[in-house]
Amino acid sequence: MFRKLNEFHPILVTCSFADAASARAAAKELLEAKLAACVSLFSNFDSLYHWHDITER
Repeated sequence: MFRKLNEFHPILVTCSFADAASARAAAKELLEAKLAACVSLFSNFDSLYHWHDITER
């Protein structure tokens, strides 16, 4: 079911953090450890989703 990862199969990982400072610190650690080639930080998302037959925000 799972493939072995290598440099030819990029993956996308999304995470959420309590605040921008925590996200920035995690991004810096990932880059310095060469566990990520690129980290993009996003804020001010507005999400809509369907839950129990109701569209929520």
